[in-house]
Amino acid sequence: LRTKLDLKGCAGHPRRLRLMHQLDPGGTREFVKQALDAGSKVVKVAAIECLRAAPDDLSYLVEQALANSFDQRDALAKLAQAAATRREVYAEALPSGGISASAGRSKTEILSGLPGGFVSPGATTNLSASFNVSWEADLFGRVAQGHKLAKADLRAAEFTYEATRVALAANVAQSLFQARGLAIQLQDAQETIRIDEELRRVTDVRVSHGLSPSGDLDQAEANLGAAQAQAESLSAQLTTARRTLLLL
Repeated sequence: LRTKLDLKGCAGHPRRLRLMHQLDPGGTREFVKQALDAGSKVVKVAAIECLRAAPDDLSYLVEQALANSFDQRDALAKLAQAAATRREVYAEALPSGGISASAGRSKTEILSGLPGGFVSPGATTNLSASFNVSWEADLFGRVAQGHKLAKADLRAAEFTYEATRVALAANVAQSLFQARGLAIQLQDAQETIRIDEELRRVTDVRVSHGLSPSGDLDQAEANLGAAQAQAESLSAQLTTARRTLLLL
């Protein structure tokens, strides 16, 4: 089965994946994760069906959602921007300036006349250095207010980032538990269909032999139709819940 399974395939491949998981859940766990990462849409839906509400499966789905979520990446970008803005505001309030230095060497020779006067022959070395510092005196509290605003924006961005992660994890957990609950309800509905089909068959035999009124057969068929309709509704809800997990 594994050699014939194509993660990018459509027809038949989701069924192969589900069958592989039923035969060996532990051995196909990593293969199911690969299907979630790189499989086609229908294969991914089948992979989600193979997952259970176990802590490891839930953690894996949360990690996948956090890695692929646009809201998560947007909140992280805003957090980085707020942190950069705060650094810029703090840097503007720091003293600014620099050190400058220069050095020179000259040699004086008297070509004619006698030495003396204001000029002395020989080599001269000149060294100079300066350190210029400037800063803004916060007389009216503008700099301090800027610091407070930058710090508040950073705290708000951090809160938004963490809230986005928590909300996304909660949505994944809720969708997974909803999918598992719908799957159990669908199994119960399918079992109800099997029972109602058997009851209709027995009722049909009884009516044909005159042991039951024809109304019993009508009631049995109505019960079977209601059970089939409920199963179809649950199947549609389960498909929607599984596809919702792909969008998180």
